[in-house]
Amino acid sequence: MTTRNGGDLVVETLQALGIKDVFGIPGQHALGLFDALSRSSLNFYSSRVENNAAFAADGYARATGNPAALFLSTGPGALTSLAGLQEAYATGVPMIVVSSQIPAAGLGARRKGMLHQLDEQTESVRNVTKYQATVQQAAAIPSVLEDAYREAMTAPQGPVWVEVPQDILLESQDTAHGLPAITAATTAAEINQPEAHHALVSRAAELINANSTVIVAGGGVRRSGAGELLVQLAEKIDAPVVCTVGGNTALPLDHPLAVHFIEDRHVTDLMDSAETLLVLGSSLGEVTSNYFTMKPTGTIIQVDAESKVLSSNHPSLGIRADISTFLAQLLPAVDTATHAGADKAAEVNTKVAERMSELGLEHEQQVMDAIREA
Repeated sequence: MTTRNGGDLVVETLQALGIKDVFGIPGQHALGLFDALSRSSLNFYSSRVENNAAFAADGYARATGNPAALFLSTGPGALTSLAGLQEAYATGVPMIVVSSQIPAAGLGARRKGMLHQLDEQTESVRNVTKYQATVQQAAAIPSVLEDAYREAMTAPQGPVWVEVPQDILLESQDTAHGLPAITAATTAAEINQPEAHHALVSRAAELINANSTVIVAGGGVRRSGAGELLVQLAEKIDAPVVCTVGGNTALPLDHPLAVHFIEDRHVTDLMDSAETLLVLGSSLGEVTSNYFTMKPTGTIIQVDAESKVLSSNHPSLGIRADISTFLAQLLPAVDTATHAGADKAAEVNTKVAERMSELGLEHEQQVMDAIREA
């Protein structure tokens, strides 16, 4: 057993990137990772199944606003995580996945009896991760992980995949050519997020200034950390705010402009009747559109870091941008206005509460209240 190996390079680089917590399950090819983990200050949380570890890392990122690392072993361990990675990929949740691989000499070959060998392991994860890389030399570990981190944290965020062969994880770094400990790397604050084109920001401001607005706050608002900017905008233009499931609590529920429940006909009617519908970090997908029954009659401004969702469900002024960056650009360009936004929100919330009170759901509501209190 060496005192410092390729696994230590992985762990040291993750620490330099600001990672504090790791989820996963040990496996034979990944023991170099877990030995190094035991020599570090990183916190490790194990699960019985890799899929659960992936979901836990996803939930951690949503709850804390910081990415976690997910350590997996080769083949079956890697494949078992895919459903959790798909959820994170579909909803833009950052995660740094480090998987082991068979020894480097076996890559690309079909060596008889190679334990847990999976042909083209990265191809199995390509559809559920933003970035995939296989490390060929220990010297590449820090740079590959830093590249992966940048991809994970650049909007639209998502999980990234780095795999390291077993022998590279175990390769001693206590040699003349071994890399020194990695102590500094890119931080999230140093990553430039995509900005909106100034002409598009100006056009969005013109539309908002000309009419009353309803804001839809999706998961992109929360992932971008744009909550405070959202409050400033909503108050400045006096707009009710409907949070999607992914964007829930982007505007605090006790705010007078907050509309409390996305999946309701009365909320859909509010969005349908909006003169301007400002959609932030949402595709206006199945649940948000009340199962595609939403029929907006006004002008839609849709802002998202993922360009392929723009106008995907409704024609819109599509603007590709990180939500925090866009709101910082937009706020100085819009006028302070009065449109009875709090009254509109209160009216919808009252209608929803009245409808709910007629459904005999007191016990279910008590359960939900207890969970929220806890």
